[in-house]
Amino acid sequence: MASSTSTSSSASPSLPRVPDLGLAQWRFVARAAGAPPALRTRARDSLLAAVRKDQMAPFYRALCADTATGLALDDTLLKELTAANAARVAELDAKIADATENLGETEISDALIAKADYLARIGEKVNLSTGGDARLFDLALTAYKTASEKTGPLGTRIDIIFAMIRIGMFFSDNELISRNIEKART
Repeated sequence: MASSTSTSSSASPSLPRVPDLGLAQWRFVARAAGAPPALRTRARDSLLAAVRKDQMAPFYRALCADTATGLALDDTLLKELTAANAARVAELDAKIADATENLGETEISDALIAKADYLARIGEKVNLSTGGDARLFDLALTAYKTASEKTGPLGTRIDIIFAMIRIGMFFSDNELISRNIEKART
């Protein structure tokens, strides 16, 4: 259940499959009290390996906050992951600013989609450091919506809707899934 790492560009007609739904499956197994202990341990190990590999501070924070997963928060690891995330977001924001000032609409769209993909990959649907209020801080979703508004081709806009459906599936957010399936139909 490896994480997807491809990037968006005008040469690639579809968005990467982020967030990795395999991680949602491992999270389910880690939380399942009836699962065999060896399988739950394997699930926790797989989750931690993915968190480290993709530097998923928001997802790690959420996993550790859920006592059913059996994962304890390592403050040192969280600080490392958070710093890496902040640096990458700053880099992506700089690319967006550069594209906005110096480049065309396609490059702006690509930069916005790259940021949305990154936020989705690290599990940043909800900024948990602000209390986890999903209605106020849907960072990855907001990034995808902004990218959709700045994107011309219908195919790319549909890919963005599918990405938002994947986020809904990853976080078991049925309202988000339903709302975006309806968007895809229209």
